[in-house]
Amino acid sequence: MTHKVRTSTWPEAVAFYRELVQEHAPLQPMLALVEFLAGSRYAPSLYPALTNEGLSLGCAADFQPGDNDVRIRFDPNARQFTFVHVRRPGDPNPWSRDCDAAEWQPVLERIFHKRLDWFHEG
Repeated sequence: MTHKVRTSTWPEAVAFYRELVQEHAPLQPMLALVEFLAGSRYAPSLYPALTNEGLSLGCAADFQPGDNDVRIRFDPNARQFTFVHVRRPGDPNPWSRDCDAAEWQPVLERIFHKRLDWFHEG
């Protein structure tokens, strides 16, 4: 039996990363990403889950891990984000994209609109 991921509210996710950045300032880009998402038009359709690896996003509350979710990790040493899209549980080769800390927003929005087709312009 596979367990579902417990999702958080956007205010909980923002508070978590604000507190984390107070202890580990190099994680500021991850906080910026979470604050952007929390205040964006995407927020009502996305459910954040705080994991040991970073942030996971699903299209439903308490989603099943690996069921069309996006995992976002930030490496403060490399100053690089990694976005991983897992289509199904046990996916042996999930799609991923790396980008520098300064370019996460256009990369993430392109993933939402073009790669995942979760959102449409207009």
